Amino acid sequence: VLMYCLGLSIQVATVVILLYTKYPVLTGRYNFSTALELAAALTSICASLALTKKNSPNAVKIVWSYTTLLLLMFMLINTEKLKLIALYYELFMLLSAYVLYISATSEKSNKVTKDFLIWTQFGSFCFLLGFLGLIFDTGIETRIQITNTNPEKTAKYVWLVLVGLLIKIPVIPFHYWITKVHVEASTSFSIFLSGFLVKTASAVLYAITPLMTTYQQTTVTWLLVVSIITSTFMLFAEADFKRFVAIGTIQEMGLTTLLLVL
Repeated sequence: VLMYCLGLSIQVATVVILLYTKYPVLTGRYNFSTALELAAALTSICASLALTKKNSPNAVKIVWSYTTLLLLMFMLINTEKLKLIALYYELFMLLSAYVLYISATSEKSNKVTKDFLIWTQFGSFCFLLGFLGLIFDTGIETRIQITNTNPEKTAKYVWLVLVGLLIKIPVIPFHYWITKVHVEASTSFSIFLSGFLVKTASAVLYAITPLMTTYQQTTVTWLLVVSIITSTFMLFAEADFKRFVAIGTIQEMGLTTLLLVL
């Protein structure tokens, strides 16, 4: 109980610190990263409080995993080096898969971890190939260098990064994994998935938007528009609540990502 409360206390303290130091009403500053940090901290608290008796054997591990994921996300957002962004994001995805597994409340929940790993690691493969190309072939190592680089020189690597991120955001037709995971995962992980995990992909996309060519922006924009419209119609036809939430997440992330790309 002590360790559970300590992990939860760190999450609450994070929210208080963010509100005190970065909230726009108090400081006059506002940006996407700050909003994401606050949303992630609040979501981790909600996910920790949503643990049930079925999760009790692993409750401490789950709460501390959420706390660690929160720390990884903060480091990812605030680091300047592309190597560290790639490292933190991959650690974030692997730890998320671990949380999905230990928070499972049924045999189906355990099996869906495989689907999560297959899809997200395929996305990671594309993402890491693209990032390695940017770092070692074009010499881009920091966020500042991204803003000073001609997008035409990095287009082939940015395509790989975009494919990886569009799977993880996710965007239709790369959405199969999120509907399966939402339906079979515990309530706690579903909260974390919609409110925290998928939004971290948008933070990485936000970092590389200056490298996108006009053609890439146009292509991604149309994919997002189609995803938003399709998911809206899917919502009208969906009766299962968890699938409804999953499709709603696709729609929400489509709108959020569209604003970032534009």
